[in-house]
Amino acid sequence: QNQQLALFSTNGHQKIPADLKLPQIQVTALAIDARGILWIATTHQIVSWNGQEIEDHTPKDTTGLSDVQQMAFSGDGGLWVCGQQQLRKLFNGAWTATADADLLKASISSRFFRLYGDSRGGAWVVSYGHGLLHALADGTTHPLTKRDGLPSDSITCWLEDKEGNVWGGTTGSGIARI
Repeated sequence: QNQQLALFSTNGHQKIPADLKLPQIQVTALAIDARGILWIATTHQIVSWNGQEIEDHTPKDTTGLSDVQQMAFSGDGGLWVCGQQQLRKLFNGAWTATADADLLKASISSRFFRLYGDSRGGAWVVSYGHGLLHALADGTTHPLTKRDGLPSDSITCWLEDKEGNVWGGTTGSGIARI
């Protein structure tokens, strides 16, 4: 509600963990990496918290951090960061890939979208009514819609199975293997 990070206990009390001291407390997105470490985007930073310490991972180029809406890890350890204007991949402290901004704007024209990382280092944006947007590990971007063979542009969910197949659930058209 107020975009602050809190820890909810079983007795219903809400508190910010004492160990978690963020200079900028407005949290805009959260993600968990393969090691189980929490990553936090604020309006000015990207940090990780291992339960005891904060580590700053903010790249030198902070353009676009103020509008981060979602983050997702990909199989190569890269962190895809999505805002209203851009989808970029943070890898080893630097932006290493950027998706096509015009295609992204068309895909996330509403706030009803979801970002997923895949096992190959890429990212998928699922946007209800707009199909899918796939960014390869290098940022090369491909939209997938009904015109491209999807059974529907109304994708409701996304899943990558252990063999690396990508599946999309649709409204009224079942599921599709992409």
